[in-house]
Amino acid sequence: MIVPLIVHVKHFLDANGIKFFPRWFEKAVKLLLEREGFLSIGYAYDSNEEGCVNLWLEFECLEKLKKWGTSKLHDDLVNELNPYRVKPYVATRYQLEQKICMK
Repeated sequence: MIVPLIVHVKHFLDANGIKFFPRWFEKAVKLLLEREGFLSIGYAYDSNEEGCVNLWLEFECLEKLKKWGTSKLHDDLVNELNPYRVKPYVATRYQLEQKICMK
């Protein structure tokens, strides 16, 4: 049984960055679908903090997440948001203890 690793990233963007984010997300999805160990991705705008976009990534294991996180593709993708940042992003990693999904 796979007990995945979740990464929660908070991106803090200006108004132009908020408009750009859906296009950026589509590119991220295309890149991640080709990565071994990638399970899911999603995002939501933070209603409590203007300009904050919460992004969740799910990978099979730490090794495969690190392989993505240290790649040039990852760095180039993340850097595309730099012109829109109002402060640095914050990333937090979680190893799930248990996961239950309804089918």
